[in-house]
Amino acid sequence: MPERMFNVLRSFRVRELRWELDTGNYLHNALLYPIFYLLNLQDASTGINFLGRNGIRIRVGNRLMRMLFAFFK
Repeated sequence: MPERMFNVLRSFRVRELRWELDTGNYLHNALLYPIFYLLNLQDASTGINFLGRNGIRIRVGNRLMRMLFAFFK
């Protein structure tokens, strides 16, 4: 039974990942900027800002057929 539940959990897909970070220190933000630029080359959307905004948004999706297939697999 735990294997079936694990398969169902693996059937979920991350549709959107948005991460916005401000460390509160201009020097740290400047040092992190190139790293976040390289992360943006992947599917994720990341950003360093100098406005004091911090946040993360993750949108996860799945389809009923994918969950059923994973459960009965």
